[in-house]
Amino acid sequence: MEQPFKTNLNKTGGQGSPHTVQAAKGIPLRTASIITLAFFTFSSMAVQAETLTTKAPGSNPKTPPSGLVVGNGVNASSQKAAAHATISEEQLKTLSFLHQSSKELSRMAFSAFSEAYKSYSAAVSSGKIKKGKFIVVDYTQKSNTNRFYLVDFDSMILLGAIKVAHGEGNGDLVEVTKTSNVVGSHATPSGLMKIEFPNKGSWKGWQLSGLDTSNSNTLKRYILIHGMNVPYAAENSYIYVNTLGCLGLNPWDAIAIGLPLQAEANDSDAKEWVGRGVYVWYSAKN
Repeated sequence: MEQPFKTNLNKTGGQGSPHTVQAAKGIPLRTASIITLAFFTFSSMAVQAETLTTKAPGSNPKTPPSGLVVGNGVNASSQKAAAHATISEEQLKTLSFLHQSSKELSRMAFSAFSEAYKSYSAAVSSGKIKKGKFIVVDYTQKSNTNRFYLVDFDSMILLGAIKVAHGEGNGDLVEVTKTSNVVGSHATPSGLMKIEFPNKGSWKGWQLSGLDTSNSNTLKRYILIHGMNVPYAAENSYIYVNTLGCLGLNPWDAIAIGLPLQAEANDSDAKEWVGRGVYVWYSAKN
């Protein structure tokens, strides 16, 4: 099982800190107070780094709320289907236009974006995920970029892009150097995943399950998309915090792009988001 980190902001150690916060090389550590939500300055909002006493996501399997059915996790056929999926010329043109017309999306290699779309298309066709809204995470980009994308592939529009923290086992605070499906690795896995149910614990967010062989342990590892006090203060600042393998978001940023993180089982948000696909891209060759 994944274990919480033993470091905190005061560097005194202890089981109470589920995340490690440290200064990246050449970058001073800074935190700031939470700005009132009414200002709606989401993407530049600074918040205090938090130290919690609860076990962190990535630590233990989570039992789903009653009324929600969890999938079987890994499905090698989804990877094979995506690998053999084809994009029509019309779809390719539309996808290319969306990619090139967005400053945020254009930072991602088009080959990666098209792979995400093929994975989405194959999974929708086979009934594994819902059509429409789809999350794409590009871990070839550094943590000071908006590399968490919410796309509506049905309408072919980008709904928003925000920063996201990666796992401590993925690399340093700035760059991802690997992904992992191994229990205890503290690294975010790559590939296609699905939102299974809202997490009701201290870490508000969404429990994920893996649909590829590269992330078959996602549910077992308790990998979430969750809110956290991500300490960055300016548009190009790096995120000074790692997770235990989860996708960590500033909650105000998540709200800004329309992704709720405090849903309850069977409420309107759960009905909207459960079954949505999440695609994490990483390639050491890039």
